[in-house]
Amino acid sequence: PGQWVVGCSSDAVAASSSSSSNSSGLTAVSAEERRLFDAYLTQLFDYNAKVNLTAVKTREEANERHIDDSLALLPVLDKYAGAAGGGDVRVIDVGTGAGLPGVVVAVKRPEWRMTLLDSLKKRCTFLSEVQSSLDLRNVRVEWGRAEDIGRDAGHRGVYTVAMARAVAELRVLVELTVPMLAVGGFLVAAKGPSPEEEVAAAAKALEVLKCKVVSIDSVASFGDHGQRTAVVIQKLGETPKKYPRQAGTPKKNPL
Repeated sequence: PGQWVVGCSSDAVAASSSSSSNSSGLTAVSAEERRLFDAYLTQLFDYNAKVNLTAVKTREEANERHIDDSLALLPVLDKYAGAAGGGDVRVIDVGTGAGLPGVVVAVKRPEWRMTLLDSLKKRCTFLSEVQSSLDLRNVRVEWGRAEDIGRDAGHRGVYTVAMARAVAELRVLVELTVPMLAVGGFLVAAKGPSPEEEVAAAAKALEVLKCKVVSIDSVASFGDHGQRTAVVIQKLGETPKKYPRQAGTPKKNPL
């Protein structure tokens, strides 16, 4: 935990580049990637008996709600990571929980450096075991609050992309994530079918934190209320030093 093992296998890179997407818009999965996803789900269900990581009970549902929903974000991540990252892409999954979408994205993009951030120690212990057993050499696990990590010199202003799924409303999420981004980097926030009201409510936070919404992309994932989206926000300037505020404050008193 806390350290990358540098490098990834040429087979994994080849698999990632040869299985980008299919004609339906869904991201294709190679046999090796499927093996890793299956191994991840086995660990998830085993660990779930000790620590509550997911409410999902069946493999079929887990593949749909965890694996496929995470893969649905990949075309958006590819688009903006390429726009901001050059050759070295650093991604942080904020509030990763059981490792979603971070573990799935790390398997598909072994050339990206992936940080999985969560505030619960037990989840991080599980993620460290997953990292080791799946030999995900591009993954590091960080235990901490986003507000504290965003002030840490090793994480502030360094990431190409921050991503978050079911973490907080957008005006809170911006303060939790944007300080970690390099100028020009992107937040990709997984949201529901109609995020426009959330986006409008985040106007002040966007202004204060020197960023803007550049896109609301539909993704190949559907929930009870329709097709899900990804709200993409770009960091335009350095984050003022006072942000993020003390842990808990962004949620209690949103910008």
